[in-house]
Amino acid sequence: MRRTLPWLLLLVTLTTGCRAMVQAALEPDDPFDLARAPAAPDYTRDDAWAALPSRWDDADRAPAGSPENQSSARADVFYIHPTTYYSDAGWNQPLDDTEANERTDTHVLRKQASAFNACCRVFAPRYRQATLFTFLTEERQAEADAALDLAYQDVLSAFDVYMAQHNNGRPVVLAAHSQGSFHLQRLLAGRVSGTPVRDQLVTAYIVGVATPEDYLTRSTPDIPACASPQDVGCIMAWSTFEEGVEITRFDGRAPVFYASGFESIAGKPLVCTNPLDGGANSGKVDASQHLGGIEVDDGGAIALSDVRIAAGCVGGVLRIERPSARVFRVGAVRGDYHLGEYPLLWMNIRADANTRVAAFVATP
Repeated sequence: MRRTLPWLLLLVTLTTGCRAMVQAALEPDDPFDLARAPAAPDYTRDDAWAALPSRWDDADRAPAGSPENQSSARADVFYIHPTTYYSDAGWNQPLDDTEANERTDTHVLRKQASAFNACCRVFAPRYRQATLFTFLTEERQAEADAALDLAYQDVLSAFDVYMAQHNNGRPVVLAAHSQGSFHLQRLLAGRVSGTPVRDQLVTAYIVGVATPEDYLTRSTPDIPACASPQDVGCIMAWSTFEEGVEITRFDGRAPVFYASGFESIAGKPLVCTNPLDGGANSGKVDASQHLGGIEVDDGGAIALSDVRIAAGCVGGVLRIERPSARVFRVGAVRGDYHLGEYPLLWMNIRADANTRVAAFVATP
């Protein structure tokens, strides 16, 4: 029987540490079977995309005073959304799953992809994302890896169609969050590093997952971490936690892809770049450099927040002060701000992307 875990219940169970409850609710009954996978998307069709610059969608939203600028943008962003499929019906989302698609649009495009609509035309594919259970299981890891591989094949197909039919030699920003960031790591290694696309890369934003330092040396040796706001052809990577909290999310295996396959990140030094100053492994940056987050009302309108926080890279993760506004603490699991990583730092991400695109197009 198909079950979809309600968003509020998911937050409550994760926040209270009831991981086993989430696993039981989301575990697919059937084994992974590629022959029974949902139908593949056709990225030559507009309905296979959550966001396109040729139509209005939730990635086009912007707050007063910082309007979207896609019609005259000098670059594009190819954005890969995080997990929004919380169901035990199968290992991968069917593209016609309305609940998952609505979460992608209202929770993700509005709060994440919209950060790039001033610098760039926004392209965001729907894809047969792996269900959340994929990231909670150890016993069924081979099936989880297969589900992630299927999801990546869609991302790869979407990127190839984007490059062939939409890019036309334009500079490109690559951005993602959570599951999307795992796919972005693989995409950078397989389609960007060592190829002509590398020369079109403005920045890659790998947010919400661990990016080991040896991923850069082994998988993307020609794409370093960004070391200043003017750097281009580089990676911005961070995961966000409150100061002083214990971090357990990176203790075990995570699906970071190398040429040899998925590997554990346990014990590996991690890359952290601070979006407040665009610098790699920077120390704590004062709250005066936090340009603000965003709040989204029930109607989808975006408003800037006056909350300001200091942040610094410590031990490979971004440590932040506890936000004063409750809206940014909702969904924070024991000091892990995974769900708020874009909204809380939205204006800095926007400014960072704008600055790097400007630097890229100004380079002879």
